[in-house]
Amino acid sequence: MNILQIATVVYLLPFASYVACTELANVEEDPKSAGVATFVLQEEFDRYTGYWWCPLAEPTLGGGKILRILYEENDESEVEVIHVTSPMLETRRTDSFRYPKTGTANPKVTFKLSEITIASDGT
Repeated sequence: MNILQIATVVYLLPFASYVACTELANVEEDPKSAGVATFVLQEEFDRYTGYWWCPLAEPTLGGGKILRILYEENDESEVEVIHVTSPMLETRRTDSFRYPKTGTANPKVTFKLSEITIASDGT
């Protein structure tokens, strides 16, 4: 069964940044993600993104600026994959995702901070 997951991905470029929806790998074969909230945050807090931009840019000595983004990396390799029937899916009969049942393993979450330095000329 080849089940795909759609997630939000943030692209950081020297001249701009943008957010796009991207098709990720099979959730059964690739249990790692970055910048996407874990199931518990999605379910309980109605939050689907796992990244936070620093609201202030720090100026550099050369007239540029430093932008920061905090994001979570999730490793759900020990979380059980469950299959749920979904009448909304036309190409398959079930949808698969990782669901941490009570008493079973939760995802391992690591927070990382990335800095983007932009020169005074915008590059």
